[in-house]
Amino acid sequence: MSILTALVAFAATALLVWMLIPVARQIGLVDRPGGRKTHDGDIPTVGGLALAMGVIVSALGMGFSDHVHPAFWAGFIVIVLVGTLDDLRDLGHHSKFLAQIAAAGLMLFWAGWHLDSLGRLLGDWPLTLGRFAIPLTFIAVIGVMNAVNFTDGADGLSGGLALNALFWFCVMEFSRGAGRAEEAQLTVAFFGAVAGFLVFNLRAFGRRHARIFLGDAGSLGLGFVLAWLMVSGAERSTPLFAPVTAIWLMAVPLVDTLTCSGRRLLAGTSPFKADRKHLHHILLGLGLPVAHAVGVIHTAAFVLAAAGVAGWYFGVAEYLMFYAAMAIFVAYLIAQGAALRVIEEGRHRKSGLQQEQT
Repeated sequence: MSILTALVAFAATALLVWMLIPVARQIGLVDRPGGRKTHDGDIPTVGGLALAMGVIVSALGMGFSDHVHPAFWAGFIVIVLVGTLDDLRDLGHHSKFLAQIAAAGLMLFWAGWHLDSLGRLLGDWPLTLGRFAIPLTFIAVIGVMNAVNFTDGADGLSGGLALNALFWFCVMEFSRGAGRAEEAQLTVAFFGAVAGFLVFNLRAFGRRHARIFLGDAGSLGLGFVLAWLMVSGAERSTPLFAPVTAIWLMAVPLVDTLTCSGRRLLAGTSPFKADRKHLHHILLGLGLPVAHAVGVIHTAAFVLAAAGVAGWYFGVAEYLMFYAAMAIFVAYLIAQGAALRVIEEGRHRKSGLQQEQT
């Protein structure tokens, strides 16, 4: 049943991508190169729309749409529709942020999902949130959506990171047995849909660039999906995993977003201001081709998520998993600083050589 669900979502999404590409070109739903965007030609940004429609087709066809809370469908559709309009008309950051607020509100106040506890992060006692449960969950949901959106800067990157997290969600859901099978259908459907999208987005199969992009509809939509799975999985009457496990599942986008946003705030600029200091930019600056840089990041994300799931499976103390995650975060900060210095020195040397030649 689950394999068939994934195949239906995969086929539906791939077919919809193929059908929507010419439509996108006709109506101008494309991403044009210029400024920080260095891709070749106008690339259709209907990946998120095709992915959403593929999942809905799968949910209706396989009969599991009723097993998913309607707040999920409402929030997801809001994000995808506003994201698609933004990709088409450039609505601006405020419209997208309002859509994120609406989707997060539906999760918290209609579905009733929110984090009551962060688990045993500091010792053998649970770190309960009390009156801060709703505001902190709200911030976390918005943060995850933007973390996925921020990683959408190289062909196959954001979709691949989402696919990795969805894979491990599936592993944990099905390891719980038949009681989780119906809940897992949604995760499986998104796994298949993202895979169908990546067929057109990865630099693979002899392609030198992506044929289609996720767009804000896709990256923010997938962010909402992952946030929903993280919060609902940690806060059910029988939790699927400990809250700290979610940190490992989303380690790469979360660390990248926190470091970039923190650096911008320290510099006195908006945390949403774009720059070229994300992880994929650093790897590209060190000389890796795009496909290799994306492969390195996917490998790191897979290993870290596997470590988190292994800790959950073998019952490693939550505070030990948390301290290990923080140690990796500090190590990344140190490595990132060193890499940025190397890149800056290389630019200075290149600039000096150009001046000597002139």
